[in-house]
Amino acid sequence: MAFQTTAIRLWKTLTPEERLRAASAFFAEPPPELAAAAVGALVKARHLRPQAARALALDAQARMLAMVILAIAGFFWTLARLTG
Repeated sequence: MAFQTTAIRLWKTLTPEERLRAASAFFAEPPPELAAAAVGALVKARHLRPQAARALALDAQARMLAMVILAIAGFFWTLARLTG
């Protein structure tokens, strides 16, 4: 796999199975500063209420996150900024 310059380009190159594994790994142990951003991305992409998104099971959150591409760009932008 070639080096990708942005997180969204990397996400687009992943297969659906790789996206699901990445999202599942994230939700297994979410960094506190990014958990809210991930739920916020789900809220925006799926037009959910925040409390409904937080109440979803972790595997449901991971599946939703894995399916979202463009709306999740804000999440990865935040991730890149926070992790340096």
